[in-house]
Amino acid sequence: MRSRSKALALGAVLAGSVGVSAGVGVVWGAFAAQTASNGNEVRSVPDFVAPQASGSVVQKSTGGAPGFVRSGASYRLLAAVADSGRPSSGIASVTGSMTDGPSGVVLTAGTYAPVAGQTYTHRSAVQAVGTAYAGTYTYALALADAAGNARTQTGFSVMVDNTAPVPTGIVATNHTGGIVGHPDPGDTVRWTTSEPLDAISLVAGWEGLDTTNVVVRLTNGSSGGNDSLAVYNAANTAALPLGTVDLGRTDYTTSSRTFGAGGTPSTLTLTGNDVVLQLGAASGSTTTAGGTGTLRWTPGPGVTDRAGNALGTSTFAEPGIADRDF
Repeated sequence: MRSRSKALALGAVLAGSVGVSAGVGVVWGAFAAQTASNGNEVRSVPDFVAPQASGSVVQKSTGGAPGFVRSGASYRLLAAVADSGRPSSGIASVTGSMTDGPSGVVLTAGTYAPVAGQTYTHRSAVQAVGTAYAGTYTYALALADAAGNARTQTGFSVMVDNTAPVPTGIVATNHTGGIVGHPDPGDTVRWTTSEPLDAISLVAGWEGLDTTNVVVRLTNGSSGGNDSLAVYNAANTAALPLGTVDLGRTDYTTSSRTFGAGGTPSTLTLTGNDVVLQLGAASGSTTTAGGTGTLRWTPGPGVTDRAGNALGTSTFAEPGIADRDF
């Protein structure tokens, strides 16, 4: 009698519903077996929460500043996705769909280099930007895990910018306590453009999040023209695409000098629409210009804005009346 009672009790449980608390609600499973069996098991998947993206960006396929592309170019979609659960079931799929653009773009899990200081877990293959696009576009991510939990996240955006940047200003400024008209360590040169430039187009591998070391060459032009300034990489082996600056006078130096090749380095900083150069240690003495001048900047090829639009290479003259530089 006792054995039969146990079997009937078990059968009653199996015939009913078993509640499983999951922290995010209650999941009910119905069972129809009426007899006890060693093969009858009650199981529950411990992952009831869909994956979630903590961030996502669109980046040009050539790298550089994220969030900006231009028509006719190409890009990759990146996302930082995590799955919860104890333990999590694992991320099954991540896809992206853009407003008025491609949908179902598959993102693959992997280990990718950080973009603007952010690490991403998933990245798409290279995608093309249509030639008719311009403006800000939003996109969504569809996320699913191996337990069948799914989530759609919206609110991500990208700017399609087809307008090329242009120079709007250049000025060389004396540091506090320095000699006006005399190029010295601590003096600055500031280039200004109509929109921010992409750091990677100025210095290979630079993201523009902090300063980067460079070398400045001040060339004596007294025998054939004005003195000039150019910015080189930290190894002083290659000129950067910033190009050259004609200083408008011949009396800043009597011999070519470098700033930052030894001792305190020269540095570049990106601040909004400005690229700011600060002179480092000088390789020798310079002289004090006897009067005013007008700077003339000729950018080199390859400088772009964040979307990849090229800055022109035409010479740009310092606006306003001639002044004392440095």
